[in-house]
Amino acid sequence: MPPVRRPSTTAPVAVKPSPEHDSGAGWLGFYFIAQAFLAALLFIPGASAIRTATRVAGYGLAPAIGAWLWFNGGTHAYQSAIARLPRGRLPVRFPALPWLTGTLAWLVVSIFHPNGYSLTTACGQVALYYSVLSPAYWADKATASSTQIGRLMAVLLACGALSALLGIAQIYRPDTFNPPVIPALSNQYQGENVMFKTDDGRKLLRPCGLTDTPGAASLAGTTSALLGLAWLVRPSALWKRLAGLAAAAAGLAVIYFSQARFPLVMLAASGVILFAIFIIQERRAQAGLLAIVGSLLGVVALVWVARNVGTGVVERFAPLFAKNATSFYAESRGVFVEEAFNRIIWEYPLGYGLGWWGMIHSTFGDPARPSPIWAEVMWPAWIFDGGIPLMTLYAVAAAVAAWNSFKIALRYKSRELGFWAAVITASDVGILASCFSFTPFLAPLGLQFWLQSAALHAASERARAADSPPPTPNPPRGLRPQIPGKTP
Repeated sequence: MPPVRRPSTTAPVAVKPSPEHDSGAGWLGFYFIAQAFLAALLFIPGASAIRTATRVAGYGLAPAIGAWLWFNGGTHAYQSAIARLPRGRLPVRFPALPWLTGTLAWLVVSIFHPNGYSLTTACGQVALYYSVLSPAYWADKATASSTQIGRLMAVLLACGALSALLGIAQIYRPDTFNPPVIPALSNQYQGENVMFKTDDGRKLLRPCGLTDTPGAASLAGTTSALLGLAWLVRPSALWKRLAGLAAAAAGLAVIYFSQARFPLVMLAASGVILFAIFIIQERRAQAGLLAIVGSLLGVVALVWVARNVGTGVVERFAPLFAKNATSFYAESRGVFVEEAFNRIIWEYPLGYGLGWWGMIHSTFGDPARPSPIWAEVMWPAWIFDGGIPLMTLYAVAAAVAAWNSFKIALRYKSRELGFWAAVITASDVGILASCFSFTPFLAPLGLQFWLQSAALHAASERARAADSPPPTPNPPRGLRPQIPGKTP
């Protein structure tokens, strides 16, 4: 009789994969690098002829990456990360997606609005909306681990700091560092509305940064300042912290040089939120350093800029710190918000019609058929394009995304992911605040919002799955449990 092989009583041990698989910034970082490269093309003499093509490519790049990732099942690192997930531990979908899907559905319906400008401009406006929010659909397929978030923030900081530094250089040597063609200089004001006068009588163009739009460097300045301060207070090598300090100083300086007030308000809102989250996370030393250095840097940068271009910059920003700052806003950009909720929303509850304003209208519209409307703030822009449904769906989607980032920041208090979740939450709040003075969700700022928010959610899900206990292995087939005191 052959010997009976007794099964091993030692259960196989499930090996828990490391959640910190380093796959670099991947497609997440590549997108922002490609955006910077496309913008840099406009600094080549004669490249203004392809300006429209580069702008279309900049917005079309995000959906193109999404399509590639969709048809290929995500990156290889993502596929490996998903394959290592414990059985039954599927990632939770980005919570803003249902609201964004409803937004896109309503935009498609709005193409057939009877007052649409034209089918071309209506479809173009829908395509613009989709290109900005598309990272919400594909960022998870490009995120393999939580380590990618830190690298993504490093890429964002590098791009923002580069644009901010270039903006400062444009103040000192405009003939060398300004783009060869600046369309705003040929407007009805001959560029006078995008210039400011120094104390010694010089007229300076508001810095473009890595764009051909005067004043746009201020938006890069907010990213550079916020992320620079984050790298400064984050425990890391000394050179990284000093680089963060320099980037923050450059970001604040270029905001002052641009004389753009809302980016400074946006940065202040982000700083307050980041400080509050650090306190909640019990990172009191980092919160204190953030508050002290951020405040001092803001004052020092203002003094330095004032010494170089005059006290006019102080007068420009003084109303923000006055007691009547609220009334000052109500008399400036607040007029657009007030009109949106007091008149426009009631006259056009289902929208005015697509394609009547903005970049799509100026590019594909008929010059002989001028538009009677214009939008410089996000709230009336939503109402004009899709009425109450569009405004509600998109605003709720953005709020849900920011709230999700905040919950992740609270969930991971003592980990690096929690640190970057706090920074991304602060950035999200700043972008949301800019809706009262700008149209961020039809601009690269909105792309940044959706990409970083969705990528953070995906990284959180990878970390959550990796932190879960390994699955209990099933006993070998045919092996019955032993009853104490009985011999089989």
